[in-house]
Amino acid sequence: MKRMYERISIGRSVICAFFTILCVIAFSVSVIEARSCLTSSPEVVQKKVISAEVLECTQDEDQTEKVVDIIDRASQETGIENTFLAAVMEVESRFNVHAYNPVDDSYGLMQLNPEFNDISILELRDPYEGTLYAAKKIRKCQDMTASDSDEPDLYNVAYVYYTETRKPQKQSGPAVQYVKKVMEAYHDLKR
Repeated sequence: MKRMYERISIGRSVICAFFTILCVIAFSVSVIEARSCLTSSPEVVQKKVISAEVLECTQDEDQTEKVVDIIDRASQETGIENTFLAAVMEVESRFNVHAYNPVDDSYGLMQLNPEFNDISILELRDPYEGTLYAAKKIRKCQDMTASDSDEPDLYNVAYVYYTETRKPQKQSGPAVQYVKKVMEAYHDLKR
C-alpha cells in the first residue's frame, strides 16, 4: 500500500512539473509576442489588426491574404490610409471578394454599381481593379473635402464618397448611417 502512495505521489510530482514547464513556455511565448508588437512599426501592427479582422469575416486564410494585399496595394497607389480603406470595405462587403447585391446591382469588395460609376462590370468583378477604382474615388473625395489641417476629415470623406458612388437620394439618412458604420469600423480597426 505504501508503494502505491509513493507512485501516486511521484505521478503527481511529474504532472505538476509538466504543467509548470507548460506555464513557463506559455509565458515566454506571450512575452516574445508582446516584445514583437512593441518593436514593430505602427504600420506592421496595423496590418496585423486588419488581417485579423479580415480573417474573422472571411474564415479563409488564403482570401485574407489576398484581401490584405489588395488593401495595401490600393492604399500605396492612392495614398489613402489602409485602415480607412479596410473600414469602407468591411461595411460594403465584409471583405467578400465575390460580393454582389442584386438590389443595388453592386459588385465586389467595394460594392460599386457600374451604372453610377465610370467602371465596367468586368473591372468591378476583379477585386483589385474594383478596389483601386474605389480608392481613387475616396482620394478624390478626400481632396474635395480637404482643409488646412494635415489630417483628412474622414467623416466628410465617407459622406461624400457615399453620395458620389450611389444613385442620388432625396434624403441624407442612408448616407449618415453609412458614415456611422464606416467610422465605427475605422475606430475598431485603429484600436
